[in-house]
Amino acid sequence: VSASSNQPATLYNGVEINNGLVLFGETQQYLLASDDSAVGLTQDTVKLSSIGNYLYDPNISPTLMGTTVGFTNSGGTSFRLFEMAQINLEGQPSVTELSKIVSLLLPNNLISFADSKEGNLLMFATDDPGRQNEVWGFRYYTVGEERLQQAWFRWELPGDVIYNTIMRDTYYGVVRLNGVNKILAFDIKETENTALINNDYRVHLDNRVNIDVS
Repeated sequence: VSASSNQPATLYNGVEINNGLVLFGETQQYLLASDDSAVGLTQDTVKLSSIGNYLYDPNISPTLMGTTVGFTNSGGTSFRLFEMAQINLEGQPSVTELSKIVSLLLPNNLISFADSKEGNLLMFATDDPGRQNEVWGFRYYTVGEERLQQAWFRWELPGDVIYNTIMRDTYYGVVRLNGVNKILAFDIKETENTALINNDYRVHLDNRVNIDVS
C-alpha cells in the first residue's frame, strides 16, 4: 500500500479513529481503512484514500478531540490549529480552522504540544524570539457532536519553555529559569491535593518556592 500524489507524499504521523487510520503528510492527508466492513482490514480489502490537502507541521503530532482530529501547521505569520470531522472513505471531511479568531496573536513556530482528552485542553509552546516564555491554550467543551464552548488563552511562565505535557489533570512545563532547568507543575483542575498557602489559598499557575528566612 502506498500514498500517491502530484506532490511529495512522505507520511509523518497518524491517528486512529473508529473507521480507520488518518495519515498525515506535509501537504496531504489520507485515510487507511477497509472497504469491506464484514471482512475487516486485510491485504485484499485495505484502501488508502486522499481526504484532504492541508499543510501539516510534522513536528507536532495530531490528536483526537473526542470524535474529531486536531492538527497544526506553520509557515505563515502564526501557527494554525485545524479540526477535522466526518472522516470517511467516501467524500471529503469537514475541516475548521479553530485558530482563526486569534490568528494575529499566535506565535509562528511550535516546539512542543500537550493535550488532555479528559480535560478537553490543548497547550502549545513556542521558541519564537522574545516569546519563549509563552504557552497558548485552547479549551473546548463538546456534547455529542455539538461544540458548546471553546476559548483561547495565554500563559506567561517565569522562564523559557523547553517542553510541556499534561498528565492526570496536571500540566508540567520544563522551564529554563536563570540558566537552570526546572519542572513546574500546575493543576488544571482543582483537587483536594492542590497546594495550599496558609491552609486557605489554593495555588494555581504559580512558581511556588520555599524561602529560608532564618
